[in-house]
Amino acid sequence: MRQTRVFYLALGAIYTLAPYVLLGALHAGFPWYLGVSCAVLAAVSLGLAVEEFIHWPLERRRAPAEVHFISSLGAFLVIGQVVVLIWGNDAQVLRTGVDAVYDVAGLRVTGGQVVGAVVAIAMLTATFAWLRWTTIGLQFRAMASNPSLLATSRT
Repeated sequence: MRQTRVFYLALGAIYTLAPYVLLGALHAGFPWYLGVSCAVLAAVSLGLAVEEFIHWPLERRRAPAEVHFISSLGAFLVIGQVVVLIWGNDAQVLRTGVDAVYDVAGLRVTGGQVVGAVVAIAMLTATFAWLRWTTIGLQFRAMASNPSLLATSRT
């Protein structure tokens, strides 16, 4: 939000869509790695489409942040309802069987939660390192601080 000054609600629906695409690919007989590729491709494509057809036209017209917010909310609602129309609103499960449960200091965590936490920490660390120690990361931080000055600089 700080870099783009847009509270991008549509991403929530896009993140919701990806596991359903994976589920659909698995039910169609695709191997898991191809299903994950399809899910990522669908999420990236939809994110780019929302950006291209909603936010860029608004940005060209210099629409205020509130208009971006309402448009993103509309995209969130439409994408969410399309997911419900295609896959229904019942609970869906990607795996069969029972996940391993670990008892850590009185807390019970599943294997999926451990994997999710490790991946989240690794991605946050990688993103922080990318923003902190790369030239493009410096440009992103500069854009967040002063986009007008960044536009006038030569890199």
